[in-house]
Amino acid sequence: MEFIVILGLLVVFLIPQILLLRKQRRRQQEILDTQRALTAGTRVVTASGMHGTVVRVEGDAVELEIAPGVVTTWELMAVVRNLDAEGRAAAAGERGEQDHPENH
Repeated sequence: MEFIVILGLLVVFLIPQILLLRKQRRRQQEILDTQRALTAGTRVVTASGMHGTVVRVEGDAVELEIAPGVVTTWELMAVVRNLDAEGRAAAAGERGEQDHPENH
């Protein structure tokens, strides 16, 4: 009987941890994919919240234009969001909503 209680407690505590770990790994992979896909002209956000446009990617460094004529160098790992890709996804979502018959 005690074994079943202990097993039940383990399941209750381990399953949320496993699910959280999977979600965290998925998000980490998305960030890595974002960093690998950077090209000049891409609008991005860094981990510290700085918005900029990619000027050049060289190795583990990325140059961002944060204001007209102001170019700063960042570690590639600091880039966490691609605003251009998010904008395209949002636009595609809006088009998808417009295609539904109940929206006409």
